[in-house]
Amino acid sequence: MSPWLVHRTAIGGASGVGCSPKHRTGSCGSGPFGRCVAFSLETLQLAGRGIVAISFGDLVKLLILTFVLLIALHFLGRIAHVLLLFSLVIILAMMLTAPVSWLERRRVPRWCGSLIVIVALLGIATLLGFLFIPPLVEQTNVLGKRIPEYYNTLQLWLADVTQNRPSLQRLITVDDQMLGDMFARAEQMIRQAGQFVITLIGGVAALFIVLLMTVFTLVQPRPMLQGLFALLPKQQRMPTARALRTTARQVRVWVWSSTVIGLIVAAIAWGGLTLLNVQPALLLASLAFFGEFFPYIGPVAAAVPAVALAFAVGPITPLWILILYLAIHQLEASLLTPLIVSRRMRFHPLSVGFSLIALGTAYGILGAFLAVPALAAVKAFYTELIFKQRGVDERETRECANLVLESQKLTGGDAGEPKSNSENG
Repeated sequence: MSPWLVHRTAIGGASGVGCSPKHRTGSCGSGPFGRCVAFSLETLQLAGRGIVAISFGDLVKLLILTFVLLIALHFLGRIAHVLLLFSLVIILAMMLTAPVSWLERRRVPRWCGSLIVIVALLGIATLLGFLFIPPLVEQTNVLGKRIPEYYNTLQLWLADVTQNRPSLQRLITVDDQMLGDMFARAEQMIRQAGQFVITLIGGVAALFIVLLMTVFTLVQPRPMLQGLFALLPKQQRMPTARALRTTARQVRVWVWSSTVIGLIVAAIAWGGLTLLNVQPALLLASLAFFGEFFPYIGPVAAAVPAVALAFAVGPITPLWILILYLAIHQLEASLLTPLIVSRRMRFHPLSVGFSLIALGTAYGILGAFLAVPALAAVKAFYTELIFKQRGVDERETRECANLVLESQKLTGGDAGEPKSNSENG
């Protein structure tokens, strides 16, 4: 059977691929573009740089592959939260591998060392829960009961500020009934926080599964890694191993540094809030602690409720609270982070912000929590599998970046741009 040939000369006079007399089943047309068409069911040939042949079997395979990929993406979307839980398992395993390996080097069996580390971690978490959860629940309930009082105090303060400014008073005037309903609902929700904690039995079960899978991962990590490397081409195995090692180190640095910095920040915030009589100080300090696991966005989000609740104490107190949190941020940026966090864990703020917003929008609080580890993994694999293998010259890329940045200094035209060979010639 003769192939299906399509010949078209290029617009502008350049000649294309001619029709083969051997395969010609029709005659060449004499249109403006010199089209020559011959039909077949086997191949399609296009003039250009080369000849692309697509058989009917290849087309069927392409359609099947597309269909399978769509089904796989749909399936992954449905089990996204399960994948997030297993990502949490991997993070815990990366974090706890160091102490387990330390015990193994001291002749403690790996399964026994894994159990010791997990039990110690659960013991610390249980102790902290008994110490902090009851006062946190109590302060949350007190906050819910005092919301109307805070609202009245804020309303009186606004009325005093806008007493001699009628235009400003009209600008901030709102419907009292709407605000009353809003605060009533907020009070009801906060009062139910204790009941909501009780309904977290499903979450505790999920946590148990995560810890159990973490133990299995810690006890036998080599079979999983060997299976992964067996799937990869030989030339990609060592770069992937280096990328995984870098990711594991960065995840450990991120977890431990965020924990230590969070404890220091929470202690300073609790002391300052208590001194300024802004309550609930322990709850607000806990927000400051957990905010450290969400870079840039978390500390700002933790400061907002503290500043808002400070209006109930006095008109100047919010300013003092704002100064307190700014001082904490400056201490963290200039002293704590350089001392505790490794240079390798410093990412561009735009990358961190995009990861937090994207994963947080898609998967909620758990996705935002995994944003930094995901960013560390992407950076490590990009460095090993793309940047290094392409032999990118960092000086050349820096010169290109400087050229783009310096373009805003140009006074006109293409001044300062390097001339091409055609221009030089």
